[in-house]
Amino acid sequence: AMVLLGDNGRDAGIEFVERLDADLPLVRGDADLLGQAVANVLCNATESIADRNQRSSPITDRRIVITATAPDDRKTVRIVVSDSGTGFSDEALRKRDLHHATS
Repeated sequence: AMVLLGDNGRDAGIEFVERLDADLPLVRGDADLLGQAVANVLCNATESIADRNQRSSPITDRRIVITATAPDDRKTVRIVVSDSGTGFSDEALRKRDLHHATS
């Protein structure tokens, strides 16, 4: 996902920051579906930063931070994506539980 979106993001002046625990456990699941989910979130973050730039004064902190940690039980991995974009609109929040919805 990072490779696919990295060039588009860098062309838009977006910095991608990875903060990954060094000893993350292996994750069981469908690699394609997990990759698609992460790519969708990163795409939304990229669009949100671009949208904020168009709606208001240009932002200087164009950054997407991807953090992956493992809770103490070591049975799961938590992935958090944060960005400096506009956030979700009320309409996007209403659609958030729909499959394949984007902001």
